[in-house]
Amino acid sequence: CPHDTINNETGKCEACGKQVNAVKVTRNSAEPTFYATLQEAVNAAASAAATDGCVITLLDDMDLGVDCVEIKAGVFNLNLGGYTLSGERVYDGVLNVLGAGADVTVRNGAIVNTHDGGNGDANGIYVKKGVLLVPQGGSLTVTGGDQNSTWGSGAAVYADGGMLYIQSGTFNGRLEVRGTGTSVHLQGGTFTEGVHLYHNITPYSILDDGYTFIKTADSSVIDLSDESLKSGSEWELTASVTVADHTHDFTNGGVCACGMSCTHEGGYNEEGKCTVCGAEAAMKLTQTDGTVTYGSYLNIWKLLRD
Repeated sequence: CPHDTINNETGKCEACGKQVNAVKVTRNSAEPTFYATLQEAVNAAASAAATDGCVITLLDDMDLGVDCVEIKAGVFNLNLGGYTLSGERVYDGVLNVLGAGADVTVRNGAIVNTHDGGNGDANGIYVKKGVLLVPQGGSLTVTGGDQNSTWGSGAAVYADGGMLYIQSGTFNGRLEVRGTGTSVHLQGGTFTEGVHLYHNITPYSILDDGYTFIKTADSSVIDLSDESLKSGSEWELTASVTVADHTHDFTNGGVCACGMSCTHEGGYNEEGKCTVCGAEAAMKLTQTDGTVTYGSYLNIWKLLRD
């Protein structure tokens, strides 16, 4: 079959049904452009701006073998189309966001690292520079490889730079975050092998306001300040955890179940007690005009100094 007529939605030959094109790229209302590989489509989308409405869509499952996909530029949506992008990679990921000019939203499908055994992390997604967003309702599943490695399993998502936003998804493996300049914002997602943070990165710094980690098994809130989770400059949860909505409750001794302590930013009442948690102020300042101020030692000394 010469495959003269290709369906614009499926990428298949309308005469014989063969999957001729594996990926399509659309920009706003323009006719789609088809490519044989995802890397070719990503390269073509490198010039895409936010106003272009660029979408890259998989049209079938894609096995990269020992190759990977590298994204270095372009603002676009990567719609996996309900299909699976797989590859056998070590030290980086099946999908890699590497350029400062890259701004990618990934949804609707699966990314799987099939590497099994040997040394070296085998990650699902690797972020070094740029921005990666997994949006709410994106129906994304990411699986790290290396399950039998002497170094342990690979991360589902490994961030060592750039900006990572996760609002939903199932991540079979851990979330690993390194690098003092890495920016992570979590509003959802389940990580079946927990979270590993390096370089004194704290769990509170990667969770957006109004969210915390809970145990996936029983939905109990995890005390993130537990000293047993820390080891030098590292912090690690090894159980399956989910990012869930959370409102701090400081009425039990000024410490929330998530481990966060009340900051007393709500001020103090006339009795010198925090209006949020009820704790007594550390210091009381009475000025010559009769004005009374309650606060911490540091805040009171700042008032005296100023």
